[in-house]
Amino acid sequence: MGSFKALCIAGIASLAAMSTAHAADLFLPPPPPVEPAYVPVEFSGAFYLRGDVGIGISDLRTRASTFDEFVPDVRYEQHNLDDSGFIDLGVGYKFNNYFRADVTGEYRTGAHFSAIESYNQGFFNTPQDGSRLNDTYNGSIRTIAGLVNGYVDLGTWYCLTPYIGAGVGVANVKVSSIVDQGQTGGFGYSQSKSQTNFAWALMTGVAFNVTPSTKIELGYRYLNMGNVSSNAIVCQDQGTCPNEVQHYKLASQDIKLGVRYSFDVAPPPPAQYPIVRKY
Repeated sequence: MGSFKALCIAGIASLAAMSTAHAADLFLPPPPPVEPAYVPVEFSGAFYLRGDVGIGISDLRTRASTFDEFVPDVRYEQHNLDDSGFIDLGVGYKFNNYFRADVTGEYRTGAHFSAIESYNQGFFNTPQDGSRLNDTYNGSIRTIAGLVNGYVDLGTWYCLTPYIGAGVGVANVKVSSIVDQGQTGGFGYSQSKSQTNFAWALMTGVAFNVTPSTKIELGYRYLNMGNVSSNAIVCQDQGTCPNEVQHYKLASQDIKLGVRYSFDVAPPPPAQYPIVRKY
């Protein structure tokens, strides 16, 4: 009888242990979730607007005149074109992380032009003793330009993106009335003249990434605006008048500051946080 009771107690203990083990199996923690792999968002291009202001250091590379066709030994003692300010607006498209292009329209303020030209006074039937006379010229030159530009972005470091670029287009140049004041009292002037030339530009600079959509650019540009000329200078109260026409090769070295705002910029990748599991 005692053996039977011991056997029953042992069986009950075994069943209780099996039940406890089975219950423990029911409360095991679930397997860890599968982390989705991050797929980077490819840049698919974006339109942008831009605006720039700057100052152009005028580069009047060559000055010539038809005066030397009539007067021997003409010398250009000096010539100068003041610097000018400019503003431009444009629209463009960024094709990928390395190449973008835009179209810009630009207005440049008028720049004062001055020159002194000397010649042998024998031209005016005075004794040819080698003495010289001077003519002083004053006027202004104003430009409106339109360019198609392409840029190569060279990568970004610490929010700074250096770039190089080039552009082609047209420049409408207006040479305002040139006033000619002679040393002996002669006086002449020309009518204003406008002409449109082929223009080209080379540029470089750096963009600062304020936000994914907004960039601030500081750049340098060489802008060539072609050859321009004045109308004929008509003499006043002067019997002998060569109807002088002046010619210039016009260029500018520009320093500019601009803002570029992009649309449809790809969102930044989601933040990666450490995974914390609780059991």
